Amino acid sequence: MSSPSSVLSQTLQSITTTKIRELRKQRDAFETRKAKVLEDYARAKDHEAGIRVLLAGLGVSDVSDVPAPATGVVLINHHSQDPELKNIHRFLDQSCYDPSISSSMLQDFAAGLRLKLDQQSRKFDYADLYSRLLLEWLHPSGNPIAASPTTDESGSLDGAFQLVEKDRLQQLRDKFEAVVFEPVVTNEIEIDNYMSSMFPEDDDEASRALRELRETVKNFSNDFYGKKTPFDLTVLRWCIGSLLKNDLLRDEQKSILEEFLTNDVALTEIADVLNMRFEDLHNWSWEAEDGMFYEPRRQLNGKYRIMMDEDILQAIFLHFIGITWSVALKRRFRELVANKSVWKGAIRMPREDLYRQQYFLGEEAVSINEGWLPETERMYDEDYFLCSLPNTVEEGSGVYEDDDKDDPAVKSANEIRQQLLRQLASEVIIRQSLYGEVAVIQSDLAWFAAGMPHSTVFALLRFFGVSEAWIAFFLKFAEAPLRMSDAPGADVRIRKRGLPMAHALEKLLGEVILFALDIVVNREAKTQLYRLHDDFWLCGEPAVCVTAWKTMKEFASLMGLEFNKSKTGSAYITTGSKVDKDVADALPEGDVRVGLLKLDAELGTWIIDQPQVDSHVSQLRKQLAACTSIFSWIQTWNSCIGRFFLHTFGEPANCFGRSHVDSVLRCHENIQRELFNDADGTGDSVVEYLKHLIAERIGVSDVTDSFLFLPEELGGLGLRNPFLSFLVLRDQLCDDPQQTMKEFKADEAKTYKTAKEDFEGLSELDKRYRFKTLYHDSYSAAPAELKEFMSFEEYTRYRDTASRSLKLAHRELMETPWEKELCLSRDVSDALRKVSHVQPTMSLSDLDAERKWIIQLYSADLFKRFGGLDIVDKGLLPLGVMTMLRNKNVTWQMVL
Repeated sequence: MSSPSSVLSQTLQSITTTKIRELRKQRDAFETRKAKVLEDYARAKDHEAGIRVLLAGLGVSDVSDVPAPATGVVLINHHSQDPELKNIHRFLDQSCYDPSISSSMLQDFAAGLRLKLDQQSRKFDYADLYSRLLLEWLHPSGNPIAASPTTDESGSLDGAFQLVEKDRLQQLRDKFEAVVFEPVVTNEIEIDNYMSSMFPEDDDEASRALRELRETVKNFSNDFYGKKTPFDLTVLRWCIGSLLKNDLLRDEQKSILEEFLTNDVALTEIADVLNMRFEDLHNWSWEAEDGMFYEPRRQLNGKYRIMMDEDILQAIFLHFIGITWSVALKRRFRELVANKSVWKGAIRMPREDLYRQQYFLGEEAVSINEGWLPETERMYDEDYFLCSLPNTVEEGSGVYEDDDKDDPAVKSANEIRQQLLRQLASEVIIRQSLYGEVAVIQSDLAWFAAGMPHSTVFALLRFFGVSEAWIAFFLKFAEAPLRMSDAPGADVRIRKRGLPMAHALEKLLGEVILFALDIVVNREAKTQLYRLHDDFWLCGEPAVCVTAWKTMKEFASLMGLEFNKSKTGSAYITTGSKVDKDVADALPEGDVRVGLLKLDAELGTWIIDQPQVDSHVSQLRKQLAACTSIFSWIQTWNSCIGRFFLHTFGEPANCFGRSHVDSVLRCHENIQRELFNDADGTGDSVVEYLKHLIAERIGVSDVTDSFLFLPEELGGLGLRNPFLSFLVLRDQLCDDPQQTMKEFKADEAKTYKTAKEDFEGLSELDKRYRFKTLYHDSYSAAPAELKEFMSFEEYTRYRDTASRSLKLAHRELMETPWEKELCLSRDVSDALRKVSHVQPTMSLSDLDAERKWIIQLYSADLFKRFGGLDIVDKGLLPLGVMTMLRNKNVTWQMVL
């Protein structure tokens, strides 16, 4: 990663260096004064005189008849108001008259005061250590922590041109050129006919909904194209704010945009230029006769994307169009699928069956749309459907790739991914328990953004009603003039496939294709395709999943798309040996993987994918070895262990059970042994290794564990302990996820039996009244099947959509545990309240369970060594600089 000094101004570095220099002067002065006080103490004629010397040195007022230290300055002014020390002064006054104040008690007073001097020495020592570590970070020598191992040659390109090792960039360029300049021409007439077959004329409601969609899209096309001055200061602010969140522009270009946001004069000029450009939209071009240089560019997570350098104003202009279109199309697509004649949901209870249920159970005992499937449909609609597109222009981008959220009511990208994983796990448990079998399919599209056929994009745009004027503009955007070399006069070639990466228009046009896939799968297979952009999952009845997969393959073939074989797989989970060979043969080969979890097709449980873990640990070792300072090492460790592994193991939930957490804890134990047990004399934990590193690079040994883990606000290094994220949740999880369904089935059978007994206990008059209320006819006309209570099969036929109990069972499986905090001791609680006056972020209400755990765990050591919870006084550290450095994201040097 780049040196932290590159992100700080020279002035700020100078201020930091000055503060550290002043800290060392204070430390030296303190030690000189301390030595003098101890000399005076040693020459004191008795305990009382010695204690008064120590109190004077500690700055306690109202001490008479005791000379000040030779320097004339007290040692630690902030102790002057310490009630404990002031009390000792008064106890001394008592000892002058009261013989019950024994010599041993005075010795204890003296020992305590000397301890406070030693504690302050330690504070200065650790402040100095902290400063030296900071200087190492600000001015790294360039020498890595350890020699980096040879880059692994076993990695391979994935289909999306994103995951490559650094030494294979040329292969990435070659592959990219082989795709983007060779057009794949699809048949637009066949595409139109295929999509039209999803809305047949004999389906009046569906065909009417399609006509309305086309009309509204056409109207928006014309209205938007006809705008004269769409840009103003408000538009530019949300547009620039949105651009700053994605990876389209380089850091230096983003810095320019940030300056624009604070300059209304510059924004006004930009708005004038862009309005002129929009008014002449039909003549828009990339304005790049020499082509735009395309090159692999590393993202924050170490992945490479082939991206081009482009003008800032052009980026703002295109982003505005892309976001505006995205919001408009998402709203209109949602209106289309809201029509029940278009979008096929789970089968609800027909009216005839509803009347029978109400007759046998009583009207209040029947719940319509209260099952677990209606709830999953609501989740699909709210969280997954077109989630890559923004809901508003202010939102700026969809949540698929955005983990930072300004609105707490909006789920982040990680929250949605975790919820989807829980949904898949819960559905497997429910279907396997109730029906004995379930299938899961996973896939994504190879080379989707880089290689989508232009003819497919424009055929679908026309199908959905986009005007030809806008299609002409989108074509110009797609056919960008590219230059694959930075050499002057290099050949310029027109792109014939795929779209420029990281643009809002790229995501928009890709979602148009994928929305068509959503429609086709739903109409043909009567199911919903879980989708996060071009990552797909199917889960449900095996035969239905087979139909959906067949439909997806037909769609891909027609649209000129290809599934990524390395990321495609399935699991056919059955109870016992019941396997439908035809179904099994029709499912795609490969495993189902989400993050670092793999679905065990035999057990139906999610297990840790150990080969993937091993690969990531190997990459982490390389990343850590490449760090040039201890602070950068800690930041890399925290980013990977505290973020990457935390999320990719799957966040704990009842659908995984307590055994999942136990397996993750064991895995973290093995990770540390794998990383550190080959280092000579460093033990097998991050603690021992980091202590060894500090001793080796800084020359300070015997560092306390608390210094490593304590939050920076208390003077610690803030090292992340990966075990705590799971330990604070473990005890609140159920032991066995299957138990939830066992209890549901037992309760369901019991409820049925009770309902049957209640019905059979009804009088003839009650039965006649129920019948007449529902059927408005005489009970004598009741058919024979209403004379006997319904069968258990009929009772459970619509439980997926009508059983409130099953919905509650589903919710319980989806539930994530609350953090169980340690009970803080009174001493720790009191000390935290004291610290919070100086560090508001350390108040009891703001501390999370993990930090409370750390503080309580090391509290005894902290009180003994430093006399409180803070290792270093706040004023001794340049915490502002630390905050700036900590906020810099880690860029992975290797692919993780």
